[in-house]
Amino acid sequence: MSLTIEKPLSVRYTDFEHGIEKLSSVRRNTKEYDKAFKQVHDDANLLQKQISQLNLFSGNEAVDEIQSSHLRYLGLDYLVAKLFENQGGLDTRLQSLRLSNKNYLKFLNTCDDLEILDKKQSKLCEALNDDLSLESFEAGSGLKNAVNRREFKIENYKMEKALTASLKKLKIDDNDENAAISVGGMDDETVRSLYLDQLKLYILKSVQSLESNLMEVEMLKNMPPRPTGPSQTSQSEHHEKQDERQKKKNVFTDSFTTKLEVNPNTISKKDLLSKEGKVLQPFTIVSSRQQLQNKVQGTGQVLPTMSIEELVDQELANGGMVKPQEPEPEVDEDDMDAADKETYKKRDWDLFTEANPRGSGNSKANLG
Repeated sequence: MSLTIEKPLSVRYTDFEHGIEKLSSVRRNTKEYDKAFKQVHDDANLLQKQISQLNLFSGNEAVDEIQSSHLRYLGLDYLVAKLFENQGGLDTRLQSLRLSNKNYLKFLNTCDDLEILDKKQSKLCEALNDDLSLESFEAGSGLKNAVNRREFKIENYKMEKALTASLKKLKIDDNDENAAISVGGMDDETVRSLYLDQLKLYILKSVQSLESNLMEVEMLKNMPPRPTGPSQTSQSEHHEKQDERQKKKNVFTDSFTTKLEVNPNTISKKDLLSKEGKVLQPFTIVSSRQQLQNKVQGTGQVLPTMSIEELVDQELANGGMVKPQEPEPEVDEDDMDAADKETYKKRDWDLFTEANPRGSGNSKANLG
């Protein structure tokens, strides 16, 4: 919808908000999008020009001195920044981001002059005025510290949630943050409070967008330049890749044949491999043909070949296990023959130990 000079400023501004809303639903990189963007951009320029001609705002007045119906026009710079933020291809993206950041900062400066910003936001605005860069943003907001960054995010999220909830009830379109606000039938104090809440919400979103835009600007500035045309090196690399693909194609063509496969039974063992090492027929390496045949209709697993008793006997015979020593039978004291036999046995052992003292057999150890 085009803006004509006969329309009131409030109607033009509402149409401009609707134009941004419709632009977000148009597919980018199309003629329809370029046409709609040009129309909305022209409307923004017309609005800025008319607001300047009407002298609605002065640099030496406070926010309380501005008419309630004029407060909504303070968000024009924010909407223009939002318009440029989503614009631009790969070649013009950096320029679009810089225009967007410039309008975001202009909007924050306007709110700072009217004392709408809090102390932290005002400090951040001063830092960005000196140098509009990511480093200045982090220094001004204290986001270099991880704890401060977390607190900053949580505080902004809570404020944004509260402001969005209060404004959502009065939106013409609840799904669009930039949708026009219906203030018909409201008293002046309610309208003023409503438009101030909308400006505070725009401030929070401006800070968030500035952070992300400055990060993207740093990334785009550090990107390597895009080649304008094929260089000699790239052309030579392209030819080398083509030669490699052609070689691979030739290998496939040379190895391809339309002949039928040869019966493996007619090929001798000498013909398993060609002179070049190419496999002529499928084969399986086994220990012997008979072992492979014995596994046919088998169990599929190794079964035991002896019982546990046989295994123990084999281990005892090979010395792998020691047979437990049986305890000596106790001598019955009432059996005189057994007692005499045990006495003679101990007496013979005593005589042997006396005749053969310990160490007497070690002749080498007792030489000297």
